[in-house]
Amino acid sequence: MKNFNLPNIDAIHAKDPRSKKKAISTDFLSTFKSHFFKNIFLTVITLGLFAQKLKKNSKSKVLQAIAARKISYIILLMEFIKNARTGIQFTDPRQAITTIFMKINDQVIESEDKNIEVRAIYAPAEILLFITNPIRDIKQLKLHRFSRRQTDYIRLWQEIKKKSKVNQFRQIQSINFYTKSIKEQFLLSQIGIHDRLMRSAMYRKAPGNLTMFKELSSAFLEIIVAYEEFEDLKNSDKELHQLISLLSVTPKNDIKKLCHYMETGSVHDSLSPENRRQLIQLGNKQRALYSITSSEILDMSALILDKHQWEFLLSLQKASDVSLNLIHWAYDQTPNVMDKISFSEKLLSGSLKLLPENQDFSSFVELQKNEAPIKQMLEMFAAEEGRRWPQIEMYCEGKISFQVGENLSIDKNHIIAVYSALYALSPSDETLLFLLQKSLTREGQECFEQAIEQGVLKLLGEKSEFFIPVLSNTKIVISKQSPTLFSFNFFFNQNIHRQGEQGHVSSKEKFLQIKQDIDKQGSAWISKTPQVCLKGENVF
Repeated sequence: MKNFNLPNIDAIHAKDPRSKKKAISTDFLSTFKSHFFKNIFLTVITLGLFAQKLKKNSKSKVLQAIAARKISYIILLMEFIKNARTGIQFTDPRQAITTIFMKINDQVIESEDKNIEVRAIYAPAEILLFITNPIRDIKQLKLHRFSRRQTDYIRLWQEIKKKSKVNQFRQIQSINFYTKSIKEQFLLSQIGIHDRLMRSAMYRKAPGNLTMFKELSSAFLEIIVAYEEFEDLKNSDKELHQLISLLSVTPKNDIKKLCHYMETGSVHDSLSPENRRQLIQLGNKQRALYSITSSEILDMSALILDKHQWEFLLSLQKASDVSLNLIHWAYDQTPNVMDKISFSEKLLSGSLKLLPENQDFSSFVELQKNEAPIKQMLEMFAAEEGRRWPQIEMYCEGKISFQVGENLSIDKNHIIAVYSALYALSPSDETLLFLLQKSLTREGQECFEQAIEQGVLKLLGEKSEFFIPVLSNTKIVISKQSPTLFSFNFFFNQNIHRQGEQGHVSSKEKFLQIKQDIDKQGSAWISKTPQVCLKGENVF
């Protein structure tokens, strides 16, 4: 600025035409008076052209001085913008840029002993340009000169703005392209996009960087790359891909309910069957979390899921316990939601085939010659040979008549012994004998086992794969209270196993007792409503 010899250049308001006009007039008068008679003579000789030339030179001096003034304080402006970025809390870049702009307009940059108001030097468009596209290295700019002694500050200032504008234009094009891709391909709303920008690596590194178009463009690109890598994850880690896919469609309100349940561990009415199903699904997929060791996968997941889903994903390490508690709760509630069972109709439906005379049952057929009652044995009953049988007890009017312990592989002799005990309870009623036989077969056990599982599914909405409730029929008690009234007691225990493992996961086993009475009315046996209750708990 020494080249122009302008008095009080700091007083010029670059955006005020009157201020610039006054500065031009001051310089013109000063120059004209310095050689007054000479300049009067030349003006008269040139018919006023010389005076116009002097005025034009004064105008150029003022504009050069203003440009030099802007350049001299641009480093201070960059420092101020850099410091302003550090305190930005907005996730929306537009709000962040506006906040920085307002701070610049409200503050004064101090240099040496002079207070230079930024808004008096730079136009609003120029300030916004440098907020979004800060100059990387001002030393690399080409230095323009009039001559060896004079620098062309106007051309230099235009060069600074040109580089920033070109960079801004390219970044805006990139941002528009990426925004369109994110909205069309991944169906993200503006809120969803801002949420992912906030959790991108760019934002975590320096939140204020998102006010720079270059970093903002990189953040948008990072989101697109994350989604592309997520699709590639389908081939490399299918379970993790399924887990994140499942969680990505879980609404915010459901996430809140699931978080509340995971914190309390108790099931409330507000936890709908759909939410229980979601917990079971998440529990089934949670094994994928145990193998995650790469932070890149976690960072990628953070961009796919929204803020609430991402926090819930990180809390899923306890999902196994949650699933286990849900199954316990469902088992406790099963007696209240089990379907009504028509025991006699279900067992007597279909064909009741007696032992055929073929090779499959040749050993039984030979016994028919010596023991007449065995002719009434059902094919289904004889086919139980080699299967696991529970403990069986039979009572006749309060007195025990037969008892056999649990057998992992019942043989022919056991089958005949049990059949003989059944025949003794119903020597003259063929229909009753068929009912008694089928009640001890797999079909009789499944009659109630299926009802229990249906009750569990009605409460949970889905059967757990990670924690499998194994309903085991441990005991059957048949009691003849009178010739026309029989009572069946089926005991089921809940053994919860981890998939692929044999050991117990649960420290408690609950026993469910189902009491089923059948009453003879006329010539038909009619089932009464079964009574279901939890027998108790055994603590190991």
